[in-house]
Amino acid sequence: MSSANSSAGLDLITGYLECIAESDRDPDVQGYAVRLSTFIANVCLAILVTWSAEDVQESVYVILIQVYTIMLATFISLWRQKLSIADAHFALSLTISPLSIYFIYSTTRWMLNKSSNLYSRLGKSSRMIAFLTVVMVVQWIVLDIIIYAAPDHVFKGQRCTSASFVGWLFYRIFKTTVSLNFSFIFIPVFPFMYILYSIRHIMDIIREHRRHQKKVKKWRLFRFVQVPWAFMRSWTLSNWIVVTYSHRWMIFLLVLIAYLTWAGGVGVWIPDFTVYWNNVVVILHEDDGSPAPPPNNAHDDFDPFSFGQLLAATVALQPLFEVCKLTVCRRRDLWRTVAYYPKSLFNGIVFIVTGHRNPWKKILKEREERSTPFDHDALPMHYDKEYKPRPETVHVLNMYPMRSNSDVRPS
Repeated sequence: MSSANSSAGLDLITGYLECIAESDRDPDVQGYAVRLSTFIANVCLAILVTWSAEDVQESVYVILIQVYTIMLATFISLWRQKLSIADAHFALSLTISPLSIYFIYSTTRWMLNKSSNLYSRLGKSSRMIAFLTVVMVVQWIVLDIIIYAAPDHVFKGQRCTSASFVGWLFYRIFKTTVSLNFSFIFIPVFPFMYILYSIRHIMDIIREHRRHQKKVKKWRLFRFVQVPWAFMRSWTLSNWIVVTYSHRWMIFLLVLIAYLTWAGGVGVWIPDFTVYWNNVVVILHEDDGSPAPPPNNAHDDFDPFSFGQLLAATVALQPLFEVCKLTVCRRRDLWRTVAYYPKSLFNGIVFIVTGHRNPWKKILKEREERSTPFDHDALPMHYDKEYKPRPETVHVLNMYPMRSNSDVRPS
């Protein structure tokens, strides 16, 4: 009796994960070429958005069109009941990329009337891109609700479509663990170095915090609410500004962690998803001692280099070509940028150990030399509401994080 109860309890926990593991997988959705090409295209477009002044609008539209295409195909397939529950989950994971998250962050700042590095370069396209970004988030929410709230209507004929909270939580923990398969090596590095830099920069942070506190407009009412909130906000902002502006490689590390995590989530490291999930089912049944169901052999004839897979891989060709062209045309700038980060890392270590080579002093000097106010609400530091560099100089400023804006005059 106790063994039966324990088996039922285990099935309640692992049932939803096992349901997804045994679900069919369409190679047009989860094929390796589809996953790999989408990842490469997203990375290339992130490079173009960051460093190319000419292609930023086009790159943003390409990412949004890619997301909308996947979501539209997903909703149509769900309406026709032709999509499995595993494919629906994967379509959602494929569209929630680090670049999409960055668009949401920048759109939020733009809607709050705060300066944004991205929107300062979009010009007249800002409203349209903001609208498309908001609709993209709504689509994510709707798809997530459909997957969990109406599974019996859109996933007919599949086993255990309904998920308990415990089963859903176990599935999310499992997916998170798989996503962090490679990025977990770098994740502890960021908070460790951030804390070390914060301790070493403590006096710089205090002075920056005082500067921010002077800009706080006092409320007439509810001052007891404003004071602690303004103090914590100013302190957190000052800490982030001093550390990340002084040690730019920290931002690069954060982006690297985000993309490695997303790559793990979409299975860039897994050539054949069917074999992988069959192994997951076997492991789950080994734990409870029950016989494993027959493996899912729906796509035994799947060829990773078939016509359909190669056609899907062409999605990455255009962004890859643009990045290669950018690399060739600005190879000297690229080399100086690549050489900057190891130097920044080394200077940061020297600063932690000895207190010398404090990069924040150089930033303060640049601030004094500038004729316009220094805007701390935007990253990177080269952009603010008052000062907008000429379009042809934007990418140069992005390439050299420590370069002073005083060398470039607005037209």
